[in-house]
This record gives sequence, C-alpha cells and structure tokens, in this order.
Amino acid sequence: MRNYFSLHGFRKRLASADSLFSLSALGLVSGLGTGLIVLAFRLSFELPQKALLPALDGDNNVENYEALSHASHFLLPLAGALLLGFLFHFLKPEERRVGVAHVLERLNQFHGYLPIKNFVIQFVSGSIAIIFGHSAGREGAAIHLGSAFSSIIGQRLALPNNSIRTLVGCGTAAAISASFNTPIAGVIFAVEVVLLEYTMSSIIPLIVASVTGALVTRAIYGHEPAFAVPDFTLSNFHEVPYLIATGVIVGGLATLFSKNVYFVAQRSQHWNVMTRFALAGLIAGAGAIIAPQIMGIGYDTVNQTLLGQVPLALLVLITLVKLSVTSTAVGLGLPTGIIGPTLVIGATAGASIGIIGLSLIPNEASNSGYYAMLGMGAMMGATLRAPLAALMALIELTANTQIILPGMLVIVVANLICNGFFRSQSIFHSLLAVQGITHTASPLEQLLDRVGIYSIIETNIARLPNVVSGQNLSMLKNQNAPLLIIEQDQQPLGVCEFHHAETVLAQLDGNPQLSINLINSLPIQLIKPMSPQATLREALLIMDQEQVNWVFVSPPQKNPTDLNYKKIYGVVSRQAVVDYYSRHVN
Repeated sequence: MRNYFSLHGFRKRLASADSLFSLSALGLVSGLGTGLIVLAFRLSFELPQKALLPALDGDNNVENYEALSHASHFLLPLAGALLLGFLFHFLKPEERRVGVAHVLERLNQFHGYLPIKNFVIQFVSGSIAIIFGHSAGREGAAIHLGSAFSSIIGQRLALPNNSIRTLVGCGTAAAISASFNTPIAGVIFAVEVVLLEYTMSSIIPLIVASVTGALVTRAIYGHEPAFAVPDFTLSNFHEVPYLIATGVIVGGLATLFSKNVYFVAQRSQHWNVMTRFALAGLIAGAGAIIAPQIMGIGYDTVNQTLLGQVPLALLVLITLVKLSVTSTAVGLGLPTGIIGPTLVIGATAGASIGIIGLSLIPNEASNSGYYAMLGMGAMMGATLRAPLAALMALIELTANTQIILPGMLVIVVANLICNGFFRSQSIFHSLLAVQGITHTASPLEQLLDRVGIYSIIETNIARLPNVVSGQNLSMLKNQNAPLLIIEQDQQPLGVCEFHHAETVLAQLDGNPQLSINLINSLPIQLIKPMSPQATLREALLIMDQEQVNWVFVSPPQKNPTDLNYKKIYGVVSRQAVVDYYSRHVN
C-alpha cells in the first residue's frame, strides 16, 4: 500500500494506457495551472493597454489603437519589432521557437519536453507584440504557455513520456478553453491539431483540464463568451448556394494566408533576425496607417462586425490588410500568433459577403453578423485544418444550435477549397516544413507512444557477476528468477533465460570452490540501458539502433560515461513489445 502511494508507484501506473484516474488528476493540475497562466498573460498586456491607450466613451478600451495618431500607428509596431529583434538577437535559434508550431515540434521529436526558457520567451515576446499593436493573437501563445507548464510538471516529476504527451494535450485544451470560454472546442482542438488521436485514456484528462481552465478564467472574467454574439438564424433555405459561395471565398482567403506564410518563411529563413523583424515592423506600421483596426488582437473590431456596425468598404480593407500583414509577419518569424488574426479576417470577410448578399437578395439573405460568425469558423477551420474545433467553437460562442447546419456547410466547403483543391497544409505544418520537420506518425507508432515501458516490464530478475561460484548459486535459488542479467562491476553485459543456464549452473552445486565464466558458457544476448520514462516506441527504436533484443530499465545516470548501474528495475524484450501491439491491433 505504501508503494502504491509513492511517486514511483504513481509513475508505474501512468505507464499504462488505461491509467484514467492518475491522468485525470494530472489534467486537473494542468487545467488549474494553465488557467492561472493564461490570466497572468492576459493581464501582462491588458493592464499596459488600459494605462497607455486613449479611453473610449469614458471607459478604458484595451484595444483602442484607432484613437492614436497616424505617426503612432506606424512607429508603435516598428518600435515593438525592433525591441523583439534586439531581444531575439541574443538568443540561440532553438530558443527563438515559440507558439503552436514549437509545441508540435517538441511533441513529435522530443516526446513533448518543452524547455522552460522558451516558455519565458513566449510570455515576454507575446506580450510585447500585442502591447505594441502588432496584428497578433493571444491563443497561440496561451497554447504554448499551457502546454509548456504541463510538460514541465511531468519533467520535474520524471513521469513516463506517454503521460507527458497527454499533459501537453491537457495544456492545449485548457488554454483554448480559458481564452474563448469554449471548453468543448478546447478538447477537440487538442485532439484534432496537437495529439492527432482519440483514445479514452487521453480524452477524459483533456476534458478535466479544459473544464478546469474555463472555470479559472470565468472566476475573473465572468461567464460571457469572448464575443458579443446576437441571436442568429438561417433566413431561408434558398440561401444555401450563397453559403457555399461564402465557403469558397473564405477557403480562398485561407489558402492565400497559408501560401504567403510558407512563401515568406522559405525566402527569409536565412536572414538575420533583426532584418526580418525590422521588415515585419515596417509592414505592420504601413498597414496600421491604412487600417488601424488591424492593430492588436482585434476582438473589438470583431464585436463591432458581429453587430453590423462596420461599413462594407472598411470591412474589405481590414480583411485584405490584416491578411497581408499577419501572414507576412508570421512568415518572418515574429511571435504574433495565428488563431486570433484568422478569426478577425474570417469575421470581416464573412460580414463583407453578408452585406453584398443583402444587397443582391434582400429578402433571402441573413444579416451580415450571421455571415461574420460563419466566416470566423470557416477561416479558422481551413487555416488551422481544424474543422471540428471550428464548428464547436461556433456552437459554444453563439449558444445557438441553429448555426450547426450552415456552420458545417461553410466550414466543409472552405476546407475542401483550401486543403483539398489547393492542397494547402495546416499553417503550423507549413512552418515546420520550412524547418525540415515532418509531423507524421503511423497508427502503430501512435499506439506504442501511448504506453510506457513499465506496462510490460519484467521485474523478476537476478543479477549475476560474469564469474560465478557456488555462493552465487545459493543466492540465485532463493530469488527464483526466470531471467538472469550477467554483469561485470555492475555493468550489464547481457541477459539469459534461467532455463538456458540451469545445466551450466548445476556444475556449481556442491562444489563451492568451482567458478565459471558465464559469458563464455551461456547463450548471452546483449542488453542496453533504457530510461524508465521511455515509451514502447522508444524502446523499439533503441533495440533497432543498437541491434539488440533486450533493454534493461534503470534510473538515468548523472554521468553519461558512468556504466555502473546500481539499480535496475527490470528488463523488456523485443518480443514483449511485439506481443503488446499484436494484442491491441488484432
């Protein structure tokens, strides 16, 4: 019982693919911590905005960049970009990586181990970008911060890598939930974009984390969703062709956004960071002079658009300038975030289409706010390649089931145009592709990554020195172990099954003076060390790389050159891994 409640026992339970209670407890911690971090991040830029930006109608409007002078519209983003360029100049290339693409990279190549330094850089740089009026979003930064916090918990507790993967998903779900007050969309986004899998062992912890994150932010910001959404309904089924046209247009805009990000990132990847950021600042400043509504997160513009308070010409202008400025800045590597800007672009584009529709078919089309909401979902779903998350966000933001049918139609058409017709990748995968990083894993690899090595470990082992005598034999009989690890000075040399060694060891019985060299006398199979945090996929990779069929599980050595292993938890064979996935695939 004492071992059950120990940290070592907790780690062993997490190695199983079915450790729902343990993973749910971690999801609770992840959701609570992520919610608090998202709150801190929001306050880090909202408080300076309230203090520095002009008040609107007697209240402090945290996004009232429109009230600034033309000179401020140009100089503020430029100054912010130069400040970020100065800070990033002193960082190593791997330390400059932030945002959702960085989370996917670490999850795919480093088992979800997110560095704390990148966490700090994301917090500071994301806040600076928003304060200085760049066309930015808070959600991408929140996902990185929540995922990193959750990952660091797992790293500090030395939890199995399969559970750290789930923790990263929990941080993602809680971040989206806390940002938009949309807990279901947070869960689906984590499954659809980050984890790329749906299993019972992961979905329950994600739900726990998402609900907890939403409760934390609701305690401060209340129960209202991120946007002021009027009650919308589909006016007439004759409007369906126009909805399809809306999906086609928004899908085309999503394609332009993704293609421009990839083009700029590919062309500028070898440029000096100060040059890239300075150019991004100049472009953002020029765009802000043309349409100051693009500055900051832009959710004030979204709310005005949903209420039908923005004229058509300005909506078109905001759409084109926001798309150009944001996609170029993201391609140049500025830590601005992507999710928020896609919502603004989708809202203004959708509202533009709605106003045109009302002028063409005044008795058939719905109001512009309805199309703005549909445009938000379509742009987000197509750009991020997350149609289900976008649809669920629409439902939760509007609290209106009447939007399901038109929302599904517009989002599906936009995804078909962007991802099907134009073959455009997810924006995050495009950024990873520029770095030469692929983000694919076969179903078999995903299965083996969900399970820790402790789930199939054989702990009933005996450790014998290479040269044994009758004294060792009496100890071996007391242990009754089916597997023998042959070692020299606590350095494992190989493994042998006991029944293969019985005949040789029987020679020592009753002859205490005799000694035998086991390496020369037994069919020994080579064995290599393995971290107790490893997954079955990692174990199989080590076996393939080292050309062995066995690994022994031992605490990581403080000194990598030290080959003396005082403690060995057990061994795992290639056959045990094969048997595991055979049972679960068939």
